[in-house]
Amino acid sequence: MIETLDSHDEPSKPNIRISKRPKLQELVESHQSNILSKLPEEVTLTFPTQMNILANQQARNLVAREGLTERTKKFAYKDPLTKLDNRRALTENLDRIIARLEREGGSFQFIEWDIDNFKRYNTIFTHDGGDKVTKLMAKLHSRKDEPIARIGGEEFTQVVFGNGESNENHNKATKESLENRRVATVMKRHMMTLDMLSRQLIPTLTQRKDLTEEEKADIPDVTTISFGAVKWEAGMTRDQIMKLASEAMLFAKDQGRNRGYRAKEIDGRIEYQEIPLNQNGDFQNNTND
Repeated sequence: MIETLDSHDEPSKPNIRISKRPKLQELVESHQSNILSKLPEEVTLTFPTQMNILANQQARNLVAREGLTERTKKFAYKDPLTKLDNRRALTENLDRIIARLEREGGSFQFIEWDIDNFKRYNTIFTHDGGDKVTKLMAKLHSRKDEPIARIGGEEFTQVVFGNGESNENHNKATKESLENRRVATVMKRHMMTLDMLSRQLIPTLTQRKDLTEEEKADIPDVTTISFGAVKWEAGMTRDQIMKLASEAMLFAKDQGRNRGYRAKEIDGRIEYQEIPLNQNGDFQNNTND
């Protein structure tokens, strides 16, 4: 071990000591003058200089670790196929939103949707083709504070703020109608985008020469989605809204797909309200127990 000088000492001759190695110690001491004469003066390090080097190295290590942590976080919260938020990111985001609104007041709507007849894409075009259809979801438009998340194979969610210009002067029926319009506006945009993108993608997938005529006939003309929505109100937990949205989505599929329903739990029973979009742009609301 080479002992270095304090900053106030004169760098006259280095004091070199190697413990438990007497022969090597003697050899080194005998050549101290020769060693010192061959070293430039500026190489002699003072204690503060060594501390600076150590601090700089530690800082570099810290930056490297922080960079690795950020990259690790990114992988931990993103779906590898679509690069959308994953279930973990969604649940933590919901917890933050609920905690904030419990303190400050307000509400939001939660939507879950599923690609209809998705198994057909996997069966006809193999999983590679199914993945290409799934990746179309990454091209759907969403605001930064309303991110889309992939929580399963072909299942996606979105938090939606705003209530369609509803205000305190509106009665309950008007508020619900405007809230339905807000959800339907978001989902109509997604449906139109998905339809346009899938019409461009499907022909490229059908170019496979090994498709049978039966398989070609089974390819959906359009790619549609079924969705479920729920309005968060004070006191509701994250698990409650996710469960209700999922139940509403499954109900929409049972009713024929390519449509959406709102779910609300009343006295332990779930009620469903359809929020479809007609061709002329009008929304209809029907209650189904």
